[in-house]
Amino acid sequence: ETAYAKAQLAAGMELPREGGLLFSVGDLAQRAAFEPLALKAVELGYQVCVTSETAMAWSMETRERLYRVWSVEEAIACIRAGDVKLLISIDTREGSSQEATSMRRAGLEAGLPYFTRLSNTRALIGALEVVSRDSLPSVNALQGDNHSGV
Repeated sequence: ETAYAKAQLAAGMELPREGGLLFSVGDLAQRAAFEPLALKAVELGYQVCVTSETAMAWSMETRERLYRVWSVEEAIACIRAGDVKLLISIDTREGSSQEATSMRRAGLEAGLPYFTRLSNTRALIGALEVVSRDSLPSVNALQGDNHSGV
């Protein structure tokens, strides 16, 4: 987790220590796999929001712990308003919906880090755990060091 957090920071990605994370999982077969990741984010103190079709695949207990459930239109408006700090948008269905495409476009236009795979989201949640419990890992650029003897 620390290595992934450092890699993301070195690449210029800001990992938020708080705020809204939006989960939108269009692929029905994958929705259940994201539920424990969303719960972990809630435990870390993030405000986890989901689109309504994603929430319907999760347990009532999980849905009760979520910050908000939004329609895709509401999610896009909240992205544009700055209420979302990270976007997890997974839609591997053939012919991904126009709504999903619009949500990802809004995220890109807002400059949000966004994740489109389960494996990346697992690594992300681990990195968020690192930044929420510890100080941000230090990342040292080699360009400033004197490597003339190398």
